[in-house]
Amino acid sequence: INGEALGKGEILALWNYDEKKIHIKTSAGMGIIPTFIIEGDYYPKTTKLDFKIGLDKLRLNMFEPFADVLISDLKGLASGDLTLEGTTKMPDFNGELKLMKTSLIVDYLKTRYNFTNDVTVAHNNIMVKNFEIFDEKGYVAIGEGSITNRYFKDFNLDLKIKSKNFEFLNTTEKDNQMFYGLVFASGDIHVTGPPTNLFMDITAR
Repeated sequence: INGEALGKGEILALWNYDEKKIHIKTSAGMGIIPTFIIEGDYYPKTTKLDFKIGLDKLRLNMFEPFADVLISDLKGLASGDLTLEGTTKMPDFNGELKLMKTSLIVDYLKTRYNFTNDVTVAHNNIMVKNFEIFDEKGYVAIGEGSITNRYFKDFNLDLKIKSKNFEFLNTTEKDNQMFYGLVFASGDIHVTGPPTNLFMDITAR
């Protein structure tokens, strides 16, 4: 998926004539325990989805294309349980995930962050609370808020971050002629808006 090998996979499907649906069970993984298991029903006439998804140390690399307007070089693992409802054109994901050994670059800031935290997925939106983020020097910031979207388009951020001597910017004049440099900050930062037009309300030193 998106260039990431998942290992040996299996798909089982059974047509339910009375309810006009396909019951599907699929799994894949490198070892004895599958990396993911998806089981549920698909209704071809309405394209309705009704699935349960179990993840066990699924590599996050494959999801980078869905968030390439925000981040790059995504690494890490995800475990947890999700439901997938809605339709093929309007999917609706909900559940809880644990992100482990996760690393990424925030393209707007050109900074790399690392974290291991729990996240809530509510109607495709990512919600975080007491989220510990580490910069490359090991300093920590605490974040909370949401990354919302409209069926994985039109992303919008609403994030609050409390920090102490945390790396917030690592850009050059080539990235932004008006505002660039290496910045470490202590204080409160509130980031809102779409990735292409972010608004930052900063009270920091």
